[in-house]
Amino acid sequence: MGDSSFGSNTNDSYSGRSSGSDVVSFISNALGAGGGSTGVLTVGELLDALTGGDSGTPDFSKFDFSQYGADKSQKDNPPAFWYFDKKGQELLNHWLGGSGKNLNFEYDKGWSTYMSKNGFMKDELTKRAIARSYTMYSEGKAKYFEVSGNFPFEIDNTYNTGYGMLHGTNYFSYVMSGKYDKSTDSYIFQFNLKWTDQINHNKNVLMDKVFNGITRAVAHPADYWITIKWTQTITIKNKEWERLR
Repeated sequence: MGDSSFGSNTNDSYSGRSSGSDVVSFISNALGAGGGSTGVLTVGELLDALTGGDSGTPDFSKFDFSQYGADKSQKDNPPAFWYFDKKGQELLNHWLGGSGKNLNFEYDKGWSTYMSKNGFMKDELTKRAIARSYTMYSEGKAKYFEVSGNFPFEIDNTYNTGYGMLHGTNYFSYVMSGKYDKSTDSYIFQFNLKWTDQINHNKNVLMDKVFNGITRAVAHPADYWITIKWTQTITIKNKEWERLR
């Protein structure tokens, strides 16, 4: 799991997750969240909520985490790890479902929009586009082409979003084509991007191990590989590199 709880984790060096106190806080609050005749979730109820019970879909509605993550301003990257965005739910539920079937999203509209909004990747692509636009300007070139090959990259280090589920990979790559547009005095770069990773738990991260142990005790989750392909355009105004110096 990129290095998040059940995110992509092709490289165990991608660690640095939640601390032990986070785990204790999560479990203690979950068990005391309400439910059952005593007002406390039993262990069985906790496991059913985490694994989906008979329905196969995780149910977090029994947990009362109202005291956490009050700031909802970061809608696309919420601060509380129990709050999942739709893509995070999709990846986690597929892992919990246990089929082990690999997922492949090639220029899927929903995933393309989602990946294009990631700040870490957008910043990296912008930096590369600025560097290449300077090269084009310096060498008097109107066009540019580059194939990156696979390289390691990390994005959000959370448990609650699709970005966090993906988190880190050794298999991020792109094909970049750039051109100078005289009418706007800009350099336009189109990236064809590919992210490949395995959705699994990080054995070096305590929270991953706890969640993995709980779910495997009562269900049959299965690790799987995911590949996402999408296009993204970055536009750099001429001599923008001078402004950023």
